[in-house]
Amino acid sequence: MKLATIYALTEPDGEIRYIGKVNGAGEVAARYRMYMHKRWNQNSHRAHWVQSLMRRGLEPGVAVVCIVPHELWATAERMFIEYYRQCGARLTNTTDGGDGANGSTAPKSPEHRAKLAAICRANAERRRGVPLKQEHIDRIWSKNKNRSRDTAGRFV
Repeated sequence: MKLATIYALTEPDGEIRYIGKVNGAGEVAARYRMYMHKRWNQNSHRAHWVQSLMRRGLEPGVAVVCIVPHELWATAERMFIEYYRQCGARLTNTTDGGDGANGSTAPKSPEHRAKLAAICRANAERRRGVPLKQEHIDRIWSKNKNRSRDTAGRFV
């Protein structure tokens, strides 16, 4: 049977700030999800909260709230978000839950896809010509240093 883990991201003092879901069971899956939260560069309440912790040298905690059959995860996530909101938790969840990545997996109309493509092109154009920071260059250089290349000099 496929399982899903409902987890909470917490302040270092234990205050619950985010309720989420990850496929699989147990703390290992929830810890992996926390790793992803730290690296997401999103303009969301959750991402800003995690970034504010990291600026202070702190990390969010992870707690497994419950493990449920996969077909019940959306109901369970909504139930726990509602429960913790009623208890007065300052959750960073922007939705009531159960929508899976804010509906980003839903099919998009051709008009919506064209609009997203235009935004991506505008962002790429805006970044063109902006020099990279030296630490970014060093990180790229160190990661590619030991990679093999083909006869044309491209990384394999």
